[in-house]
Amino acid sequence: MKTIKKITLVCLLTVMVMVCLTACLPGMFGKKDPREPKDFRFEVTATSIKFSFSSAEFETMFVDGETLEYRIEDGEWQDSPLFEGLSPNTTYKMYVRVKEDEKYNAGPEHMQQVTTKKHAQGMPDVSYQQIEKTITVQADSALEYSFDEGATYSDANTHTYSENGEKKIYVRYKETDEKYSGMPQVIDVKITDYYSGMGTETDPYLIKTEEQFIAIKSESIKVLYFKLINDLNFESKEFQPVDTGWRSIFDGNNHTIENIKYENKEHTEDMGVFRRVGTVKNLTVKNIDFTYVSFKRTSMDISVSLLAASADKVENCNASGQLNIINNVIGSKFFIGGLVGGMWVNGSPARFSITDSVADVNIKFTSQDVSEVSVNAGGLLGEYINITDVRDTYVEISRSVAKVNMEMSGISRDFFAGGISGTNIFGKIENCYATGSIKSTNVSDYTDISIAGIAAQISTKDSFEYKRFGNADIESCYSNISMYAGVIKGDCTLSGISSLLQSKMESTSHYVKNCFFAGTMEISQEGTKQNLMDTVAVSDLINYTLQNCYHTAALTNPSINTDKSTAVSEEVMKTAAWQRDTLKFDPEIWNFTDGQYPTLK
Repeated sequence: MKTIKKITLVCLLTVMVMVCLTACLPGMFGKKDPREPKDFRFEVTATSIKFSFSSAEFETMFVDGETLEYRIEDGEWQDSPLFEGLSPNTTYKMYVRVKEDEKYNAGPEHMQQVTTKKHAQGMPDVSYQQIEKTITVQADSALEYSFDEGATYSDANTHTYSENGEKKIYVRYKETDEKYSGMPQVIDVKITDYYSGMGTETDPYLIKTEEQFIAIKSESIKVLYFKLINDLNFESKEFQPVDTGWRSIFDGNNHTIENIKYENKEHTEDMGVFRRVGTVKNLTVKNIDFTYVSFKRTSMDISVSLLAASADKVENCNASGQLNIINNVIGSKFFIGGLVGGMWVNGSPARFSITDSVADVNIKFTSQDVSEVSVNAGGLLGEYINITDVRDTYVEISRSVAKVNMEMSGISRDFFAGGISGTNIFGKIENCYATGSIKSTNVSDYTDISIAGIAAQISTKDSFEYKRFGNADIESCYSNISMYAGVIKGDCTLSGISSLLQSKMESTSHYVKNCFFAGTMEISQEGTKQNLMDTVAVSDLINYTLQNCYHTAALTNPSINTDKSTAVSEEVMKTAAWQRDTLKFDPEIWNFTDGQYPTLK
């Protein structure tokens, strides 16, 4: 028993001694010396440095509860690993050590050099100017420029390219001691033979000189935009008809192109200031002198006009000059117009139009002793026709004027001539007038001639499937055309408004209304004469409504049929009240002055 008590006492004494030693050792033997922390990572900006805690070595050092403290250069030690308010692009000495506490002495200092970053710079937003092949970018001493797509930069903000094509110009802020070079602004330019521009709707090709105008070229099927920024005068300068492409847009910007004298160089070329254009607007062409000569080659369809051989739309244009056509080829077919030679639908729905435009044109056509030559000619438009019967397609001619003097000789097949349009199938003509003369002589014995004050032939498709085609109507128009047809044996029709009105759509009614004719009609020999309404034959007048139409009382020849219109004296026709109230011309569109025929506003 005594032995057990002794053993228990010894154990208790041993435990007490160990506890005392544990409590007294730190004071007896001093604090621990920690290791030096190394290989820190840093989070760096232009104005701050922060010690990173992702080092594997660092994580193993804290198993005994060490804490760190930090300083920069000769600064004071701090508990935060973040230092702010620093200078960009500057190298600092960064220190770290284990902090002294009750268990550890202050550890050895570890130093790493860290360089702050530079400030980032944004992308500039600068403008530029293009003059022909020279690009000038907005100048700024803080910027640098590259005209070789970023390969090299310099302070030069102007560059002249030697080759055409699409180019990229890079502009960025320069690198400084405190800032990196910025992200470049990329400027797309197109170097062409034009004054400037990319050919888009918002950045059209700009045309300033005669050379730039005749340099216009179509770019495959692309829709291009052109804008004239200067008047052009081709007197004593070379001219070539231009081709913008089928759907391109040319804005004349209310400028003038004048004094063009041109004769074709080969049989196959159509002729006009524009050989082909989608839309042409806000343009005047004047003192135009075109001569077309066909050569002894295969027969062709030829389109000739002052403004455009072929176009889809003409808006606010004026054309004046003369067309002289000399044919020497059997089987040729000509489309001749003061503004447009031909408008043809060929494979896609479209809206063709001539609006707010004027043509003042002298047309002279001569064909030698050859056969099978036909002509469609008009003061504004030679022919509009839907070639492929595409639905929802028509032409509209409105608020336009033709002043035409036409002399045609040697036609041996078909001849359709109108003060406004020669042939107009699927379309509408409204608020237009034509003045001048149309004369046809020396035709072959059996040539069919149709001359009309507005449109020689206007009709619609005779199939139920095409009922949605254009209206083929004439409304609020007048003609003061003197018509003459000489040496006739074939069918000949002279009409004040339209010679052929054909509408064979059973459920559709078309019309000619609020129109008058103030001109004259004369046929030299055999043939038939008819007035503005009673077309080639009454049997062709199907589904047409004729309303409120008039002819001059001077048409007193018994052979002139006036059943479909009312005779009015010239004196009455020239009164504002009759034009406004009886004829129902819109005063918002027409000017009325007593003693004159109405004019468009």
